[in-house]
Amino acid sequence: MEEIKQFFKNRLEETLRELKKQKIELTINNIPLIIRKTDFKIRSKEHPEKCKCYQTQIPCHDLENLNCFLCGCPEYLSESPTGGCNLNSNLGEYIPYDKSPEGKLWACDGCTYPHHPENVEKYLKANMKQLRQISDKL
Repeated sequence: MEEIKQFFKNRLEETLRELKKQKIELTINNIPLIIRKTDFKIRSKEHPEKCKCYQTQIPCHDLENLNCFLCGCPEYLSESPTGGCNLNSNLGEYIPYDKSPEGKLWACDGCTYPHHPENVEKYLKANMKQLRQISDKL
């Protein structure tokens, strides 16, 4: 599970660094701009090197207005040895995983929750202070 936590952390920090580099402050007033700048279509053009999906122009999910801010879902239970979903989504499933003590891992490839702009907006509003603290350390 440490690998998954690190992946989520790295993705978030990478996005925060990019916003900082573009001089986009993490404020409530800038949420629409943050959402726009982390839209799949925009990121594919501005940062094609950051993701294989950007390079191929094929999104990881078939979703209109897919947003990439929460590439690593904040609702994923990365503290559990088998993963899981805080939302109890029925769009995920356990898959075989030999690094887990139970031999399985929660995979949520079918879920689009973190990629909807309205969910990103809720997350940003609820976590802006914490995100600024992370960004300040980068």
